[in-house]
Amino acid sequence: MANIPTKFISPEKQVEIDTLAWGYQNGFCLDVYDSEAIFTNGRKVKNPGVKVGTSDLIGNSPEGLSAYLELKDPKKGKVCRIEQYNFLRRKIESNAFALVVSDVSFLSQTWSLWLSLRKQDKTKDAREFLLGLLPKKVLIDGKVVQISI
Repeated sequence: MANIPTKFISPEKQVEIDTLAWGYQNGFCLDVYDSEAIFTNGRKVKNPGVKVGTSDLIGNSPEGLSAYLELKDPKKGKVCRIEQYNFLRRKIESNAFALVVSDVSFLSQTWSLWLSLRKQDKTKDAREFLLGLLPKKVLIDGKVVQISI
């Protein structure tokens, strides 16, 4: 994709490219999970192989810690669908690293702080840290709704 002019790459796709590059440079094993619609018999239908709300990138760190990354266009903010919010929340509550990413420097800083807390045996603090970074607004049936935690 290096030869494709950036004007033909969507902002979210650029975040994906940057995040995958960051992951590779830092020893992560990340896979793309595309829950977008697919074409079957000339019709656009939901991708039956990926559950609604599943993060865009799923994998693990070099330490073997699970990572779930929901990618967003930096200009559109960090609003996500309620299914995505619930998916990330469940993963964080099970002590995984889960985050909405629209900027790789934010991802890098967040990962470092979270990993530091984990290494200090502050699992509850690490969990609360990530929960506090979840979006405060979600989409429910096409409407933006404030989340109260």
